[in-house]
Amino acid sequence: MPTPLRTQRRRLWLATAAVTAAVPVVWWAEWPTSDPLTSDSDGRGTPNQVPAGVGSTPASLSTITDGSGNLDKIVALARRPLRPPLYDPPPRVVEKSPPPPLRITLLGTVIEPGQSKALLRNGAGEVAMVPEGAVVDQARIDNVEVGRITVTYHGQTLTLEPQPR
Repeated sequence: MPTPLRTQRRRLWLATAAVTAAVPVVWWAEWPTSDPLTSDSDGRGTPNQVPAGVGSTPASLSTITDGSGNLDKIVALARRPLRPPLYDPPPRVVEKSPPPPLRITLLGTVIEPGQSKALLRNGAGEVAMVPEGAVVDQARIDNVEVGRITVTYHGQTLTLEPQPR
C-alpha cells in the first residue's frame, strides 16, 4: 500500500529540519581556531601560548604597535578602568560665601514697659526708631535692652552697642 501524501510531507519536513540544524554545527566544528595573540607565524595556534614580547600586564603594551603611530592612545585605552565604581561619589561640598557685613549701627535705645525701641542708622544713612521684632537690612531685632540690642543676621546672633562719639 502506498504511503499517504501527508506522511511523505511530514517526513520530508523533518529531514529538511535535521539537515538545516546540522549544517551550522558542522561549520562551527570546522572553523579555524587561529587567534593573533595565541598563534604562530603560520596561523596555527596552540592553547595558552603567548608570543614573545607580549606580557600579561598593561605596562608591556609598549612592545605592541599597530603601525599607525597611535601607541599612546592604545596604552591609555588599555589602562582605562573597564567598570565604573559601584558607589556614588560623595556630593560636592559647596562653600557658602560669608554674609556681607552688618550695615546698621545702634545710636540709642528707648526702654518703655511692653514697648522697647532702638534708634538705628541703616546702610543708606537713614535713621529710624525700630521696635523689637522688626527687620532692618535683613537683620531682625530680637531684644532691646538699656544701651544694647540683640539682632539675628544670616543665622548669627549679634549684640550691638552704641558707638562713643
